[in-house]
Amino acid sequence: MNRGLPRHLPGTKNMHTRTRNTFIATIVLAVVAVAAYWYWSPFLALKQMQSAVRAQDADAFNRHVDYPRLRDSVKSQMAARMAAELEKSGQAGGSLWRARIAARRRHGRQAGRRAGAA
Repeated sequence: MNRGLPRHLPGTKNMHTRTRNTFIATIVLAVVAVAAYWYWSPFLALKQMQSAVRAQDADAFNRHVDYPRLRDSVKSQMAARMAAELEKSGQAGGSLWRARIAARRRHGRQAGRRAGAA
């Protein structure tokens, strides 16, 4: 038995517990804040776009739109729809369109990887 100093000075155990609880609460609050921002950010962007349209501010609207990506997305959707319609109607060329769409998608993924690596 150690009859010298006590293992914990009076009141220090509560101080450590309070500090730990404060730290955990801070971490939980930070995680909740990041999750809330992640969830609400698309809605905030749409609201800002809506405000830009009402104010007829094209520059403010354009800051929220990635036109090259939008253009590529619309192209691939239209090509897929055309290929589906061609296949449904039984006309030749539907499989050719499908192959072209697949090649375009592969090319887009590779370009994205190269841009991410740079």
